[in-house]
Amino acid sequence: MKTGRPIPLCGFILLVLFLLSVTASRCSRKNESDAVRFDRVARRVFKDVYPALAQQILEDYAIREGLCLDLGCGPAYLAIELAKRSSLRFIAVDLDSEAVRIARKNVAAAGLSDRISVEHGDVQRMRFPADTASLVVSRGSFIFWDDRVSAFREVLRVLRPGGVAFVGGGMGRSITPEKKAAIKKELVRTGIRKDCQPSVSRFEMEETLELANVTRYRIMGDGAGDSGCRCGMWIEIRK
Repeated sequence: MKTGRPIPLCGFILLVLFLLSVTASRCSRKNESDAVRFDRVARRVFKDVYPALAQQILEDYAIREGLCLDLGCGPAYLAIELAKRSSLRFIAVDLDSEAVRIARKNVAAAGLSDRISVEHGDVQRMRFPADTASLVVSRGSFIFWDDRVSAFREVLRVLRPGGVAFVGGGMGRSITPEKKAAIKKELVRTGIRKDCQPSVSRFEMEETLELANVTRYRIMGDGAGDSGCRCGMWIEIRK
């Protein structure tokens, strides 16, 4: 019976090394932190979302100067895109120390370290004085806030009179429904999100805002093509 040619020793060694490297890569990804995994996914999956969302915020509220706080900033891509399109100064805040490290690296790579400061902090107990921020933004963070009442009370406190907060978990109205569906599918596949329903309803959000003494607010969908999915919820707060 004929058999194929035996694999040369050098070829066999190269094959083993390749298989070991693939296995090591998979193990490394399994062991990577949530912050590292989300940065990797955000760079690839959300690459069109942050620029479009930044443009939408600036068009809707026309706030291009002053201080902007990016709360639960993650890798800070929203702050970076807003900075590219405005004269705002930024303080990006996250509770995860690894996310802070990654955000600082991304800000430096974008050449924006002089305008975006990244620091460790808790949205529920912010160090900023009252009436400080012209704009407060947060995307994809509020569903993880343990005490939303305290967090939204703090958001209102740090806003200056005439300021606006735009907090939510959607992708903005410029992203097509087809693109949104593809992104949600990829988030489920990567394990970033198990489904597209955050653990808060519109009624629960209204109750939270009232308990936080937020009176001037609007709860919106994600824009054109929004099917009512709660992952597209946005809260606009004015002071």
